[in-house]
Amino acid sequence: MSTRTYARVLVFQFLFRLDFKKTKNASELEEFISDKGLSEKDRDFFYNLVGAVIDNIKKIDEMIKKHIEHWNLERLVITDKTVLRLGIGEMFFSEINTPLKVVINECIEIAKRFGTEDSGKFVNGVLDKAAEELKKRGKN
Repeated sequence: MSTRTYARVLVFQFLFRLDFKKTKNASELEEFISDKGLSEKDRDFFYNLVGAVIDNIKKIDEMIKKHIEHWNLERLVITDKTVLRLGIGEMFFSEINTPLKVVINECIEIAKRFGTEDSGKFVNGVLDKAAEELKKRGKN
């Protein structure tokens, strides 16, 4: 597993933890990441992604709602919702310029690893729609 992939998995786990516990305690971030063995560069990547999602959570959730069909955000499996937040957060709000295909593929793999049997396909469909929106804005 690449270090970026590992950092994304950690972002997913941290966001999942926050959503599951319904808490936004900032000190949990330092406690969570302290012993994960990330390089400084990967820690910066981790902090950027966590910040992109947390700082824009309402916008991200609105974007998810816009791109899911016949579903309600509150009824989504927590793992799927968390992966979608990570993917849309990275694509739309992160300072890191990762190609959209890479973000989508990484999120699909995280969904397959932590979600249900159908999570990879579901995440792929939603993130593809979000990526199309970004492409219309001129980002690849």
